[in-house]
Formats: sequence, structure tokens, C-alpha cells
Amino acid sequence: MALSWLRGVIARLRGGNKHTPLAKRSRSENPAVTCSLRETAELMGVHPATVYRLVARQLLAPVPGLRHLRFTHEEIHRFLNGGNHGR
Repeated sequence: MALSWLRGVIARLRGGNKHTPLAKRSRSENPAVTCSLRETAELMGVHPATVYRLVARQLLAPVPGLRHLRFTHEEIHRFLNGGNHGR
């Protein structure tokens, strides 16, 4: 189920309404670009501690330069589909 939700988000990010500027789109038309640690764990179906371990092993790359761990939808999708691991 988590993967189908992620595919829907990616499809909306690719498609989108091209005639409405991003700033004027409603919250439902403008999904979050990144996921928090807990959201990522929920999408992947694992405990948040497992996400920390994946980051420590450099198998999942968080967005750099932020105080809290955030992950792009593309990074989560890459990991779930068994893409090239690591940075």
C-alpha cells in the first residue's frame, strides 16, 4: 500500500497542473517534496530505528544540510526498487 501511495505522489509531481503557479495551488495539489523520518519509516513499513540504520550504512541518503532527517520521494522510491545503493 505504501508503494502505491508513493507512485501516486510521483505521478502528481510529474504531471501537475502546468497552468497554475506552485504558490497558488492548494495544499492537496501541492504535495510535500520530502518526507520526515517517521513518514519514511511508515512508507517503507519499518521501524524508525531501521531508517536510522539505513542512513548510518549509507544505503538511504537524507537531504543534506538540514537539522532533521528528511528524505526525497525519489530517494525512497530508489531504495524500495532496489536501485544503486549508497550515495
